[in-house]
Amino acid sequence: MSVDASYLRERAQHCVALARGCPHMPTSHALEALGIELMEKAAELEKSTALDQSAPPTSLRTPNSQ
Repeated sequence: MSVDASYLRERAQHCVALARGCPHMPTSHALEALGIELMEKAAELEKSTALDQSAPPTSLRTPNSQ
């Protein structure tokens, strides 16, 4: 299964929504922390994807550009 940044953001938002409605504080904090972690992973994935797309294809790289 391939996971993209938008999927991670959706899951993060879902975790935060659950955290807001959860009366059990330890669970609420854990859900919020998970949401934050998923948002960070989504940002890392987007950054990685952007870097991959901006790099020239392997066949066009010269030995000095690696």
